[in-house]
Amino acid sequence: MSYRSLLVLFVLCFSFATISAQTVTGSITGSLTDPHGAVVPDAKVTLTSESTGAVRQINSDQRGDFTFNALQPDSYTLTVEHSGFKKYEKKNWVLNPSDHLSAGQVQLQLGEASESVEVISEGTAVQTASTERSGVITSQQVQDLTVINRDFSVLASLQPGVVYTPGAEAQSFSGNSQFNVNGSRVGQNNITIDGVPIENSNGTNFNTFVSIDAISKVQVQSSGYQAEFGRKAGGAVQAVTKSGGLQYHGGIYWYQRNNIFNALGSVAKTTHQVDPTKPIADPPYRFVTAGANFGGPIYIPKLIPRDQKKLFFFFSEEQQRELRPQDVRQVTVPTALERMGNFSQSAKDANGNFTQPIAIADPSKAGVCKKVGDPGCFVGSIIPANRIDPRTQAYLNLFPLPNVNGANFNYQVQESLNIPKHTETLRVDFNPTDNNRFFVSMSRWWDDEKGFAVPAGNANFGWLPSEYNPIARFVAIERQHIFNPTLIFETRFVASRWTEGNHPKAAIVATRSRPGTGINLPQLDPQNNPLQILPQATFGGVSNPANPTISSRYPITGVENVFIVNPILTKVAGPHTLKTGFYAEYWQEHKGVNGDFTGTYNFSSNSSTYTPALGNTNNPYANALIGDFQSYSESNTRPPLISHYNSYEWFVEDTWKILRNLTIEPGLRLGWSRPFHNAPANEAGFVPERYDRSQQVKIYGMPGTTPIPAGANGADVPGSGNPVNGTVTNGIVPGFAQAFDPTYPAGMRNSGNIKFAPRFGFSYDPWNDGKTAIRGGFGIFYDLRERDNFFTNDFKSLPLQFTPNIEFGLSTTVAPGGALLKSGIDSVNASANQFTFPSSSFAFQRNRKVPYVMQYNFGIQHELGFHTVIDVAYVSSLGRHLIWLLDLNALPAGATNSLASGISSNTIRPYPGYTTINQLEYSGSSNYNSLQVGVNRRFAKSLDFGLAYTWSRAFDFADTEGSAVLNTPFTFQNVNFKQWQYSLAGYDRTHIFKASWTYDFPKASKLWDNGFVRGFFDNWKISGITTFQSGAPSAISLDNVCLLSGTQLAGSVPVTASSVCPSGNSSS
Repeated sequence: MSYRSLLVLFVLCFSFATISAQTVTGSITGSLTDPHGAVVPDAKVTLTSESTGAVRQINSDQRGDFTFNALQPDSYTLTVEHSGFKKYEKKNWVLNPSDHLSAGQVQLQLGEASESVEVISEGTAVQTASTERSGVITSQQVQDLTVINRDFSVLASLQPGVVYTPGAEAQSFSGNSQFNVNGSRVGQNNITIDGVPIENSNGTNFNTFVSIDAISKVQVQSSGYQAEFGRKAGGAVQAVTKSGGLQYHGGIYWYQRNNIFNALGSVAKTTHQVDPTKPIADPPYRFVTAGANFGGPIYIPKLIPRDQKKLFFFFSEEQQRELRPQDVRQVTVPTALERMGNFSQSAKDANGNFTQPIAIADPSKAGVCKKVGDPGCFVGSIIPANRIDPRTQAYLNLFPLPNVNGANFNYQVQESLNIPKHTETLRVDFNPTDNNRFFVSMSRWWDDEKGFAVPAGNANFGWLPSEYNPIARFVAIERQHIFNPTLIFETRFVASRWTEGNHPKAAIVATRSRPGTGINLPQLDPQNNPLQILPQATFGGVSNPANPTISSRYPITGVENVFIVNPILTKVAGPHTLKTGFYAEYWQEHKGVNGDFTGTYNFSSNSSTYTPALGNTNNPYANALIGDFQSYSESNTRPPLISHYNSYEWFVEDTWKILRNLTIEPGLRLGWSRPFHNAPANEAGFVPERYDRSQQVKIYGMPGTTPIPAGANGADVPGSGNPVNGTVTNGIVPGFAQAFDPTYPAGMRNSGNIKFAPRFGFSYDPWNDGKTAIRGGFGIFYDLRERDNFFTNDFKSLPLQFTPNIEFGLSTTVAPGGALLKSGIDSVNASANQFTFPSSSFAFQRNRKVPYVMQYNFGIQHELGFHTVIDVAYVSSLGRHLIWLLDLNALPAGATNSLASGISSNTIRPYPGYTTINQLEYSGSSNYNSLQVGVNRRFAKSLDFGLAYTWSRAFDFADTEGSAVLNTPFTFQNVNFKQWQYSLAGYDRTHIFKASWTYDFPKASKLWDNGFVRGFFDNWKISGITTFQSGAPSAISLDNVCLLSGTQLAGSVPVTASSVCPSGNSSS
């Protein structure tokens, strides 16, 4: 057993009585004094949940202090009793998720115990007992503030330091909102619902959604949070679902959005129309949301009678019906005449009508065809019926007919996606005794998008309508046991499952399948195409061609399962509140098969190398009709992505109340993770140091490779070297066993050592009155969970998948200009010459360095009066070892276009045999500095508001894990282009001002009290959100810079100005 396994086993055993790193429970602390300021020990302090009636009780210690830990977010009543003093009672004490709330110094008044002093808690509390920078979205704000897509995470943007990027107007997998918190990346945020992470394995999209009406509160931790919180390096957004209470409560709601209420856009509807008198009708836009929720106590005869309210439930059901308009799709399809071979009316006359012929070359003739009537053309621009391949003619007949006479298109279509959705959320709380608590929350989200332009869909002009059906489910189970008032145990288990699917109906598939259409076009690897879908095609050479495309994952399937176990132990020892916790997370994903499984015909006519002698008629649809093609490609395999991820984290922290008005929170978090790693023989990557120059393949066009076969310029010369030179696989791939290296680490990079992340924070109340807090902190936050390997394509890199080409399918005829003897389409067979062109691969920096962020902040909070608190702080973060992509096989600057001599650019890459080789590197950094101001009035009567202003500067090399930095091999070797790219981040916004408010109008019944007035004119309120924000910085890019003459590229073609630079633009 490895030392890591022993360590993990030890930590698991040691921490079985420890807590979740993502817990939402909080604490309430305070101290008791008499009228003279002397401490009051051994007083009975009781905390009662105002929603469920659950009671917690403790006695004040010798310092007069008390602490209630592991409290669920709720409203509480605090009661203090001691002989010789009046009973003290403070109601409506609101505890938010993960909050550390201070009751301050409670001064007891002399008197009889039968007398009482009652206080109602109102206003925002100054954070004198906690050190993190955080904000809360109250239940009232969640309920009243309008969020157009009903996504609770949008409310995080109300806090200072948050740059918000709006998503779609409705919740969807690919349309969620995104935000950067204090200079962190979008993928570094940790967003949870009842402790359940909601993000997809790609790190930025959301898998899980719940109705915003099922959310009770939202806590946003932006900087300096305690060691018990981790997993990601950015902001932590914690949502808590509603729970049942002592009283039954519920609601019914209905909302509708309809395009008849929309204002006209600034561009007239007729912009996309040729005939302004016949504008396109607006596609229908509908978004109907209807829902209901209900909660309260549960009675079970003989087990839980009515006078013992211990079991509570809350259930929410929401239905959504959406018609989502798409952009107008405008393409050029073959006309009815063209489908019959008649191109005599394919060109426009002076009036813009299609009445003129175009020159259609006859590849069987030797003459030229530059204009209509030339000897090399089809007579009259008409292809005889005996020259037409009935298979490809039937294929073209599958296209819709033209429906508009556009400037550069003849067919347009606009759809509204039909998207029904629904979500259910259930929460059950059970408090069998005062010392035991349980809760279970469950949720399900179902979304079904149907139409052309759906995620992982096919050609968006309607070639083969598709479906995208994501379903998310989760369950969170938490148990809490109070051994005694100073020792509390909690544990949580979380499981979530997300699936994506497409369930094509047989009738729809039949419209584009070989059996359904009777079009039997040949294919190389039919075993990869069980539905027998017709091939894809490209028709370059006409404006806006209607290219039939099929998603490489059609019909899409995918599964992600996540399991989390996280226990906690809390111990109060005098002024110390000690916590230790463990967090284990495991992901497994299976994303369906992927590849060009249908094959793709390239009928394009606009290539200078594709001449009539090779089959080009000068029109792509004419090429298809006679069965001639420029190239055909098809993947030889269709592998899935089968991947796993696991991480383990442990923490210890101390909330130490050094003085009554001074709290410090030192802590340490440890973490280890193994990045996403694929199943055996499901992973391949490029390793630069294993590339052997003596085994490199030759590329047609390199010196010594002439003559170049037709269409093979830039292809690998068969048998000239190792086609997977430098590639490592994690299992034996048939035919390429030499690439397997069992010693290479899983995930193509080392997991790394255990990471240590210290945390420290302080909060000081200088006047010990609970109205001012001087706060600050520092911490290191590791981003242990990187995104999965789907974006790297390592599961289908060479040699796991090859996509060879067949070049120039040329028909043959009985005689020049005579009947068709053999179609070029029949060139697609296993015996045809197949050329493998260099393809992309992916590389990983083997020495993995886990990305981390150093955060530090210093600020002051002060109560201004009127239940309002102002918070002014300096907040900064420094990102290190951030992920970027670097193309190891980049073309030298200036060679981004085809070389002037006609040589393929693949011949001058550093690693011949490959095109792009993006390497994932841990080399990026970022720098963020800001002044943040927040003014909040909450939990007050009539008016709640929040103001947030941020002045900031954010710098980085790359904004996301998928961002590439510039690499210019062999060129400008004394210039550090990467350093040039350290500049303002794409998400930098110098000024951000946010205002949110809710206002309760005075009740009209105070002026005229009757049932009608109370029913129609009472309880009205207004709410809103306003944003003023600076724009994004401008970007600067490197264009085609010519190589200096005489540059020598290792292992490739010597470069001269004449071979790289366009004529007249050579560098000197």
